[in-house]
Amino acid sequence: MLHKRPLLTVWSTDVCQYGKCGTNLEPSHCGFSQQPFDLCPVPAPIPPARTLGRRLREARQARGLTQAELGAVLGLEDENSAAPRISRYERGDRMPDERTMEALAEALGLPVAYFYAASDTLAEVILLVSKLPSAKQKEALKLLREIAGSEER
Repeated sequence: MLHKRPLLTVWSTDVCQYGKCGTNLEPSHCGFSQQPFDLCPVPAPIPPARTLGRRLREARQARGLTQAELGAVLGLEDENSAAPRISRYERGDRMPDERTMEALAEALGLPVAYFYAASDTLAEVILLVSKLPSAKQKEALKLLREIAGSEER
């Protein structure tokens, strides 16, 4: 059963936000399902800033760091500026720039791509593959290509 939901907005481009079709969207239709957005069977994606923020918070907490301690990685020694900055990133109110995101990812021991992954499944794949040695990453890539090729047939 399909549930109606509010119309979605396209994030930053006029391409399918589900990343499945890569086609341009008509103003009120999903490029993947070709259904009006409010009837599309594909779940509405979480806005990127909130997704990044949620993953940032989870990673920070998993490392046992406070917002102020993580902010210190950015050179924000004053707790009155460090914690609020990290808090804004975690709430999705602000997006860190590229250099800041690289510093945060390095401090948390995670690849930058993990924070920007379109889905939690893809984020987990990025984490798992990033933990493998180079030779095993190549094996994993080969297997993924085989799986993707069999899906297209």
